[in-house]
Amino acid sequence: MSRFIQAIHRFFFDESSPAAVEYALLIALIAVVIVVGARTMGNETKDVFEDLADFLKLAI
Repeated sequence: MSRFIQAIHRFFFDESSPAAVEYALLIALIAVVIVVGARTMGNETKDVFEDLADFLKLAI
């Protein structure tokens, strides 16, 4: 019976699981920031190249 109580105690007071959840949430947040940043930079880069292409068409 003592092992059973020790197992229950370890299950409820083990802090490695919450840490794993916190790390997963942190990684998800970082991934969202990277995706949003890449999308924004991609749109801005596309606009720059389109403007450059239009300028070169007019120059030639």
